[in-house]
Amino acid sequence: MLNRHGLVAGATGTGNTKTLQLIAEQLSGAGVPVFLADVKSDVSGIGAAGESNARAQQRARETGWTSKGSASPVEFLSLTGTRSAQLRVTCSVRRGVGADGYQERIGPLSTWTKLEAG
Repeated sequence: MLNRHGLVAGATGTGNTKTLQLIAEQLSGAGVPVFLADVKSDVSGIGAAGESNARAQQRARETGWTSKGSASPVEFLSLTGTRSAQLRVTCSVRRGVGADGYQERIGPLSTWTKLEAG
């Protein structure tokens, strides 16, 4: 069961990206819109159909799955808009109102209030 928001986190190399990619692909396939904040462009490839290889075909036979690559619909957004749709961000930073040192440091990261494609 999924609710409105999700977070996939873990150490490097533990399958975070693959987990996020699989969840996004399955939700998209079910008609659910998905927003991914992909800073390193790790999952941008879901917009192209994957190509099979001998290892993938062997694994598909072992598990009984049918191996087929498919593309998911994607729209890329950026703050600059140079290579994708322009994204406007409104930031509201609240500091000093009962915030401890940690909250002061993460304030700019945790207080985005509006994302809007333009």
